[in-house]
Amino acid sequence: SIVTGVASGRIYDALHHPHSTFHVAWSTLGSVLLLMDSTILPVTFAWDILPPLEITIFGAVFWTLDMLVSFNTGYYKREKLIKRFRSTVLHYLKTWFFLDFIMTGLDVSVLLLSWTESQIT
Repeated sequence: SIVTGVASGRIYDALHHPHSTFHVAWSTLGSVLLLMDSTILPVTFAWDILPPLEITIFGAVFWTLDMLVSFNTGYYKREKLIKRFRSTVLHYLKTWFFLDFIMTGLDVSVLLLSWTESQIT
């Protein structure tokens, strides 16, 4: 769940708990997409069979949103839950952000190239 509120006249951070129902469901959906990618990509490269455009769009949108979710999900450090927004952003930037950015950028690039080709032909 998302924790929101006001403390001392100041709005404090609203972050997802890493074990919330939302985050577990989100991570499960991400695992399903990873499994699909690990099945679809070898077929695409081996036999030049492209997946349906809807699946590609859904994947690109999901992974883009996943980056936003990651910026807003607390994490554990030495068995202590950290839910401060600034700390969470810095932690994500130092850990998974670069890989997520590259992979999501590739997905979006492939979509844009596919769309550009369809507009030309």
